[in-house]
Amino acid sequence: MGDSLQSDYSWCKRIIDELDPSDEIIAKSGFDPSKESEWVQKIYVELGQQAMPAFCVRRPKGYTPQEVGRCLGQQCANFYALGEMIDTPTPEKIEQSVKVLEKYEANRNVPGVESFFKAVEPIGALLSGLMEYFPIFEKGLHNAFKAALDQPTREDAAEFFRGFAKGISKPGVSKRGLAGHTTATLIYEKLFVHRREVEQVENYPALKEFLIKNGVPESVVGTVRRLQKLCERVGLHLAKPGRPRKSRKLRHAS
Repeated sequence: MGDSLQSDYSWCKRIIDELDPSDEIIAKSGFDPSKESEWVQKIYVELGQQAMPAFCVRRPKGYTPQEVGRCLGQQCANFYALGEMIDTPTPEKIEQSVKVLEKYEANRNVPGVESFFKAVEPIGALLSGLMEYFPIFEKGLHNAFKAALDQPTREDAAEFFRGFAKGISKPGVSKRGLAGHTTATLIYEKLFVHRREVEQVENYPALKEFLIKNGVPESVVGTVRRLQKLCERVGLHLAKPGRPRKSRKLRHAS
């Protein structure tokens, strides 16, 4: 391990730079993190962490062999999971999908349906971007294996493959959603999809009504106080209901 700490980890950074086109993929869905509010960026990171439970998205420890291995292993696990979720299209499956979309179209007034359509287009673009990225990732992954094995210290290679094994053992996405999902995940997903409308909402009670209207069950939203805490956790601050407090001078005068 001592030899490893003295290693030049520039090879790790090269791997990450080559195999981390996340901004380009996300851009295909029309989302540019640099142009978004801070609270939107925090939700983006939160959901990203739930999709990458084996890799520390929030506080990366640096370009160490183990961290790079975990990142690549996690991406592999997610690609495997996506492959299992995407069925081979057949005339019957296409017809069934069309019928489902027609049913949704005929029920746009039902809570959550309009929100569904709003989310479908960017998700489709994101999946398309991931499919374009896969052959690049596959080639880069083989190069990363070679780079790890070419390192002068055995411990560097061992750390890389230990990280990779941990990453590939934990898929972050599945048919049930994000592996790291919490009771707040659906709320954060809706806030993210409707971020433009959310910034126009006046207060937390109104936000609660907005979320329910867009398909979040009232039991998931919870109380207004809970919703306020979830929002403030990511830096989304709305006006609080009720009369403004009197100043200290006015209270003493009364």
